[in-house]
Formats: sequence, C-alpha cells, structure tokens
Amino acid sequence: MAKNLTKKEKFNDFSLKLGDVLKKLGISPNGWTFISLILAIVAVIFIIKNNLIVGAIFFLISIILDIFDGAVARATNKTTKFGGFFDTVVDRYVESLIFFSLLFISLPNLFLPIYVWLFILLFGSLMTTYIKAAAREKGLVNEDLRGGFLGRSERTVILFIGLVIGNFFPIVLSWIIFILAILVNLAAIQRFFLARKQSSLRK
Repeated sequence: MAKNLTKKEKFNDFSLKLGDVLKKLGISPNGWTFISLILAIVAVIFIIKNNLIVGAIFFLISIILDIFDGAVARATNKTTKFGGFFDTVVDRYVESLIFFSLLFISLPNLFLPIYVWLFILLFGSLMTTYIKAAAREKGLVNEDLRGGFLGRSERTVILFIGLVIGNFFPIVLSWIIFILAILVNLAAIQRFFLARKQSSLRK
C-alpha cells in the first residue's frame, strides 16, 4: 500500500527533483537568491513606469526563483546557515521593494491616503518576520515559530493578483493593499500570542 505523504514531504520530494535538474546549470544556491533580487528590482522599475503587468510578471519570476535556491541547496548538499540567512534577508528586500514601488503610481485612496496603508502593510510584514526571529532569539521557542495565517507566500500571491488586476482597475489594487495591511498586522499579533503560548507550554 502506497504511503500517504504529508504536504511537507511532497514539497521536499518535489524540491529534490527540481534541484537535481537546476544544479546542472551550475548556479549556486546563493546565486539563485541574488538573481531573484535583481529580478525584483526590474519589477520595481516597470511598476514605477506604471506597467503593472510586466512588473507583476518579473515579481512572480523573482518569487519562483526564490524556491530554486533551496532546491539546489538540498540537491547539492550545500545547505548552510548563511544561505538561509541570506535568503531571509533577500525575501524582506524583495517584498519591501515592491511595496516601495507602489508609492510611485497613482492609486485611489481608501479612508486614508494609500501611502499610509502601504506603510502599515510594510510594517506588518516586517513585524511577522521579526516576531518569529525574536521568539527564537529570546528562547521562547526551540525551533522556528510554527502556525499562523497569511504567510509570505500567501501575501505574494495576493499581491501578484492585485498588480495584474490593478493595471486595469486601480481601485481593486487599493482595496487589496488595504485588506493586506489589516490582515498582515493581525497575523503579526497572532504570531505574538503563538510565541507566548508555546513559551508557556515549555515551562
């Protein structure tokens, strides 16, 4: 009888197969991470020029390449602490750059100026990462904080969809920014209480 694999096991299996293919290109894991950052900068240029669809495409490719680095690292047994650190830093830069680029396009305001919601969105996205890192650093959890909703992958997919639709209907992108700004801060608060809960279970 075939073994029922968990989602994590299925992803790891897919990642190893992908890494076996990509390693033939001779690009290091950190090289893939750096390329994803360059493509994000290209996406920013197109978004600033108000070409949201092309910008969204480069943004999506950047996110896809972010998967490649881990796949190649596993396939070549080159997983390192610095590689994980570099990947996390680049992830934050990519997301922040996209938020920054949206300041330069004309979007309808919702209740508050749109730049306020972009700041709240950026703040919340950074806090979700910081809370996770702080919980580990301060010894509240032994491993990375697990659980919670609206992770980076979900945010990037929603933002990609918003960029594509926003090219035709800017008000939709404004609403997506507004909703993400609220949800990502709720996610940060949720992580805070998850860290507190997991800490109390260790006592």
